[in-house]
Amino acid sequence: MKRNVFLVIGLMTVVMLGGQVWAQMGRGMSFPKIFGDWNATVGSGASYLMETEGKNKPSKFDIAVVGEEKVDGQSGYWFEMNFEGGREGQATMKYLFIKSAADVTIKRMVMKAGDQPAMEMPMEFMGSMASGAIQKDTFNWKNKSKLIGSETVSTPAGSFTCDHYQTNDKGETHDVWISSKVAPYGLVKTKSAKMTMTLQKVLTGQKSKITETPRKMDIPFGKAK
Repeated sequence: MKRNVFLVIGLMTVVMLGGQVWAQMGRGMSFPKIFGDWNATVGSGASYLMETEGKNKPSKFDIAVVGEEKVDGQSGYWFEMNFEGGREGQATMKYLFIKSAADVTIKRMVMKAGDQPAMEMPMEFMGSMASGAIQKDTFNWKNKSKLIGSETVSTPAGSFTCDHYQTNDKGETHDVWISSKVAPYGLVKTKSAKMTMTLQKVLTGQKSKITETPRKMDIPFGKAK
């Protein structure tokens, strides 16, 4: 169980810290901040290839909306990310979140690595870390961006007519191409000085890759003995 605890915490850190810790742990993957237009169509998804400066092998991952669930009278969506490669073979994490105009709230988070049991993180442990899994500016980044124009972008998934934006995140310039034909983020391509992420395939009919009932993880950190 102790190994599962630290394994899942490592997975959670992928999102919390933009993939840097994941790479430092030697798992050979990283997950970038996503820019795009959110389109919560259940079953929709996209497959991407990410090439990072200094890494010989690109990373492949899928993102998809795999379910909808009512939470306190509001529509919540299960968002899932699936990573391939690394020591665990395949790593999947999904979380149920509610998005409002002003905030993003994560209600549940489930993770699975390789053949390890799926684990659900206790929200009382995650606290503000859970809210950081989907940052607010993931959805409102265009408010601080420059629209370059309309361009056609060719990818392994086909050619798309895209809106080309340029934005700055923590001092780094990102060029972002988005299309309404792609869900759930609309992202076709993004490029910065150190990373390029390109759409490989548009996915439909997506269901969660975590088919088992997750175990409730009991993390005693911070509890009185």
